[in-house]
Amino acid sequence: MIKNKTKISLGAGAEVEEGDEWINLDLVDMPGIDLVYNLVFLPLPFDDEQFIYVKAKDIFEHFPAFTPDWKPFIPTFVEEIYRILKPGGELFIQTPGHKAEFAWTDPTHTRTFTKDTFSFFDPNSDFGRSSGYISTAKFDVSVKELDNGNLQVRMVKV
Repeated sequence: MIKNKTKISLGAGAEVEEGDEWINLDLVDMPGIDLVYNLVFLPLPFDDEQFIYVKAKDIFEHFPAFTPDWKPFIPTFVEEIYRILKPGGELFIQTPGHKAEFAWTDPTHTRTFTKDTFSFFDPNSDFGRSSGYISTAKFDVSVKELDNGNLQVRMVKV
């Protein structure tokens, strides 16, 4: 049953997570996928504060610029993740950074990110303090840039 799960892998693809606590979600019905769902359709079909961990590996670079009602998609999506995370819960994002050679190779990529992009959601960062109006979702954000240009972002709900 999906309601009893506390961790979710968004866009799991062939890298499904094992364990009773996990939901593996993807746009494509593949082996190990528990829920086939298109993430551009918000709100997500989950309860408020259902999850302690949300994994979003290689999905953010595929999102559109705007929601159907013309809200900026990334802040709107992050606010939706904020809604489904428990207090202290973590959103893990891995996405190509703007320096990654392969960032624009995939024809389905719509954007890249910098190490500072997600700091707009951190009220303790310069961008978060000066542009806090971008989102009501607030996280403690840390970013690691990998040798291949990928960014690994950890966002803890505050």
